[in-house]
Amino acid sequence: FAHVPMILGTDRSKLSKRHGAASVMEYAEQGFLPEALFNFLALLGWSPGNDEEIFSEERLVNLFDLSGVGKANAVFDTEKLLWINGMYIRAMPRDEIVRRVIDFMPSRGIDPSRHERSWLEGIISLVIERGRTLVEMIDQLSYFFKDDIVYDEKGIDKISKGGDPVAFLEMALQALSNAGDFSLSSLEEAMRQLIEENNIGFGKIAQPVRLALTGGLASPGLFEVIHFLGKDKTLDRIRKAMTFLKNRKTH
Repeated sequence: FAHVPMILGTDRSKLSKRHGAASVMEYAEQGFLPEALFNFLALLGWSPGNDEEIFSEERLVNLFDLSGVGKANAVFDTEKLLWINGMYIRAMPRDEIVRRVIDFMPSRGIDPSRHERSWLEGIISLVIERGRTLVEMIDQLSYFFKDDIVYDEKGIDKISKGGDPVAFLEMALQALSNAGDFSLSSLEEAMRQLIEENNIGFGKIAQPVRLALTGGLASPGLFEVIHFLGKDKTLDRIRKAMTFLKNRKTH
């Protein structure tokens, strides 16, 4: 018989539902990988005796010994779980993590069958280094699947401080309209010419465009976002953002 340490919340009180999910299935619904949760739970009250924290299931089984179980109560640190989960996402073979994200999409209201597999693989690759859970990854891609973009108010205020965002969007609209095949190289060339001809910084153009396309000022690389949105959606969203910003100034 062995007594393992009690698991506490981050406030050092007895772990309960108010600290977060209360069952394994709830963590699955939040987009945590089973391998990562297994790894995390093994470290609650047990240590391999060194600083190692990421293990395969087989290695954990081989390493585990009751002599490594401590006497102090363990703390269920959700931030640590998120970190471990992110490490598993980035270490997983690309095809496997793409499959898991696609399989998870219906739970976030997205029907992946409406889109080409290669396109889905492309946009998922943009957030593999950024997401800590399957939910985070899909939510970071949500603007690809929306018809109407909701603009972040703080983002609008920020881009407005650097000049007239409508004027910058007009410049971008003209440049992207003539960008050719919308490959990454053609987009970069179109933007480079725009910046050189108008003697302005990249951010002056990029941030208003990013807001127009995604609704916020944080996203994967702008050229990648434009490329995967495609010409029609990109130009349409820039026009809609220009109209929105113009109307906003008159009210």
